[in-house]
Parts: sequence; structure tokens; C-alpha cells
Amino acid sequence: MEFYKILLEIMEEQSLKIADVARLCKLTDSTVRSIITRKNKTVALEVAFKLSKGLNVSLERLNGETQQSTAKSISNTIKDNPPVTTINEKIKWLRKSLSLTQQEMADKLKISRSNIAGYEAGKSEPADAMIALICKEFNVNEHWLRNGTEPIFIVKEEKFNLDDYAQECGASEFDLKLLKAYLGLDKEIRDAIMEQFRKELGNHKGIFKPVTVQEIQESYSAIPNDPSELEKLAVTDTNKNVI
Repeated sequence: MEFYKILLEIMEEQSLKIADVARLCKLTDSTVRSIITRKNKTVALEVAFKLSKGLNVSLERLNGETQQSTAKSISNTIKDNPPVTTINEKIKWLRKSLSLTQQEMADKLKISRSNIAGYEAGKSEPADAMIALICKEFNVNEHWLRNGTEPIFIVKEEKFNLDDYAQECGASEFDLKLLKAYLGLDKEIRDAIMEQFRKELGNHKGIFKPVTVQEIQESYSAIPNDPSELEKLAVTDTNKNVI
């Protein structure tokens, strides 16, 4: 089973939302949301460790029944291996932790298997460029690889993308244009628009009244598409409210 499906299953069992998972596992909302919306089949090892600890589930569970041996291999490597000190030992430890053969690791780094074997056996040292490539390819902390300073892995946080988020929410192209136009306004103008919005839709207690889509469309049918026109409209409305 794909990783995102297992995560959704666990979230349902524990009645958790994305924000809850992010808080418990010390990840950002965007990282957790990305795993789900992009339907990730796998995740970085460090992310898996954080999810396992934060959600109190085993790596075996997170990796699915078909990948139990892989998860056990990772767990045993972390638990049973003696501390590694040299770069050569760390490269070997890293490869085994990621359940890669020497050839698979070599393919990812676009070098020969003999290069990996030489590094692991201590017959050769990786050049600075190769160290940087290893860190980039496997999200490894270069400080750990060079001198042992943890954390071992670096979790790359997904950058928030408004277009992607709007699409996930089922927003139309017009919705997105309107949102971008709104966000492009000065804060004072945005505040004035929101205040007017509350007055239109809210009652005296400030709680929104139930309205239909048709009612909203009729109330806001005059909203312009062009950001500059929207700003002019907001400025005019703000001036009317000035005492």
C-alpha cells in the first residue's frame, strides 16, 4: 500500500487532521498535506521517523505489509549498529539504512559500484563534490557526514503554492484570480473589505447567517475582475465609512 494511503488510514483511526499530524510529528502543515495531495508512495527516511514517533506507530506499519522487511532492516540498522565515525563508515551505514545495494546507490549518484565499494572499504575518500552530491541526493546533513553533528537527515519542507492549494480546494479560475487580486491589495484595504463582508453576511453577534450560493452571487455580482478596479472600489467604500 502507498505511504499516503497508510497515513490517511492512521489519521482516520486516531481522528487526526493535517494540522494535528504536523503538530504531533514536528512537521509543517505543508509537508503533511503534500504527502497526501501528491499521493506519495514513499517519503524521506527522516520524515518517516518523525511520523512513526509522533503518531506512535511502527515503521513496519507506515511502510505497509509488503515492505515489512525493509522497515525492519531500517529499524535494526538504527538500533543495533555501533556508532559510525568516519565518512567511509557513514556512507555504508547510510546505504544500508536506505535499503540500497551498492549498485543502486551508485546509479543514483551516477558513479560506478566500485566507487561505492571503495568508499565503504576505506580505500578511497569521496571528494568535496561527491560529499555534496550524496547530501543532496539523500537529504543528508553535510555536517553529520563530515563530523557527526546531528541531525542525520534534513527534511525539505514543501513550499506553499497558492495555485496548487486552490486546485485542491476545487476553486475555479475566477476564484483564484479574485483571491490573488485581494491579496495584492494593501492591508488596510483588505481589512476594510473584510469588515464590509462581515456587515453584509453577519448578524449583530458577528456570526455569519446561512446564505445560498445564488444570494452570494447576486450580492457580489458587481465585483470587478481587474485588481486595480477592485482597489478603487475598496478605497471608495473606505472613504464612505470615514467619520
